[in-house]
Amino acid sequence: MAGRAKFLLLVIGVPVAFVTFIVWMVSVPHTPELSAETAAHAISDRPEFNRTRSMVNVSATMRCRDSLKDVCYNAEFTFNERGSATQIKASADFHYWDHDWHLNKFQYGEAPDVEIVSITSGPKTGR
Repeated sequence: MAGRAKFLLLVIGVPVAFVTFIVWMVSVPHTPELSAETAAHAISDRPEFNRTRSMVNVSATMRCRDSLKDVCYNAEFTFNERGSATQIKASADFHYWDHDWHLNKFQYGEAPDVEIVSITSGPKTGR
């Protein structure tokens, strides 16, 4: 009886453990959250942003969906052009690599006049 129980445990337990592992790998993000504070620092720190703009606030950060959930975050934020009190709404795209979130680009404006600013300076880190 003991041999048969071990066999059944092996036949049933191993596939169940394997399926559980696959579900965990596919559905659970394996990267840290991107906080609003970290996103604000990463955006404000880049010369492409801070040469002519000032951060007002980051109102939200959202993890991308589906297959990008581990490597992509979006942030909604508001800024001012230097010398202007007008607040402008914008969004930023972050990607995860080398154990950190990195600012990839930010965009603002209304179609067809959307301004997209790609980040080309430095490491683009969220630290």
